[in-house]
Amino acid sequence: MEEKTCLDKMIDEWPSWFPKPSMYGCGEGWHPLIREACEKVAALNPANFHFLQIKEKFGGLRLYSTGDAGEKTREIFRILGEVAKNAARV
Repeated sequence: MEEKTCLDKMIDEWPSWFPKPSMYGCGEGWHPLIREACEKVAALNPANFHFLQIKEKFGGLRLYSTGDAGEKTREIFRILGEVAKNAARV
């Protein structure tokens, strides 16, 4: 049996956030940053949130998401932007 990747474990942990597993393609080196984003977003406990796509593009991490998280939406976008910005420094 193949061992689960870090991304697979995140999909198991937050299944509603990853409705289309085929849309999340990036190298394992990005997984700790994706987990960081997930943990920060989870702390906000958004009712309606999910990733549309996660990918590496031009050497950076791209996190595309959607959902109506109400007042938390701005903070979620700030978190995802911060993680993507930090990814560019790696």
